[in-house]
Amino acid sequence: ISQSRFIRVLASLGLTGLDGIPLTEAQMHALCNHYRHPEHSDLIVWKQFEQDVESGI
Repeated sequence: ISQSRFIRVLASLGLTGLDGIPLTEAQMHALCNHYRHPEHSDLIVWKQFEQDVESGI
């Protein structure tokens, strides 16, 4: 999915904060960079993020 959609989805799920404290813009960009598609820099590999969250890494 696109980076903007990834951020919107996280916000809608309440996943953009830890203990009620929102992630900084730099932290959100770091998260996006970690899950960025290797061949399409405008996309985020959402399924990998989802799997990582489910596995509790």
